[in-house]
Amino acid sequence: HRWTVDYAGTVDFDLNTDWTSRTSAGMQMNARQRKTTSSGGEGLVANNLNLVSAAAVTTGAESSSEQTSLGFFLQEEVGWRDRVFLTGAVRIDDNSAFGSDFSMVVYPKASVSWVLSDEDFFNIDMFEQLKLRFAWGKAGNAPGPFEADRTYTTGNTALDGAVVNLLLPSNYGNPDLKAEEGQEFETGFDASI
Repeated sequence: HRWTVDYAGTVDFDLNTDWTSRTSAGMQMNARQRKTTSSGGEGLVANNLNLVSAAAVTTGAESSSEQTSLGFFLQEEVGWRDRVFLTGAVRIDDNSAFGSDFSMVVYPKASVSWVLSDEDFFNIDMFEQLKLRFAWGKAGNAPGPFEADRTYTTGNTALDGAVVNLLLPSNYGNPDLKAEEGQEFETGFDASI
């Protein structure tokens, strides 16, 4: 099962004749739940009773995992004379797969763009519009379910001629596990000719 809730809202207003403001805020929640069950049998009587429970050797397995993430963002975009735009934003995320000693991650971003073709000094006739832009931001990926947890698996071994069941560590866990983070710089231009 997967559940998603998204909400975003934006408010636009003019600060004065030169300055505009656009404030956006929102939240996002994603919840995933996965359950699997399997069974198998070896040694079935052909064309007779083909049920797993009638097999000479039966196996069964079941798994379940859940992961929930919750994020909030706030963004402010300020425009000057419809030609220079500054944007600053922050997003805060929490995820059930983070380690027990880590709570939230913060992703900031900032950008600036300038519509150079709207300036009086710009007179290159081949460009209908030319905009320069620069942006920087951080983003991340949450770990998978149970990656921060100490988990165990079962096994067996022969001991004095008998098969002994064992409980073995499968993941040692990490209480400080957080999101994988990256940052990006982007610069460029948009032109219509």
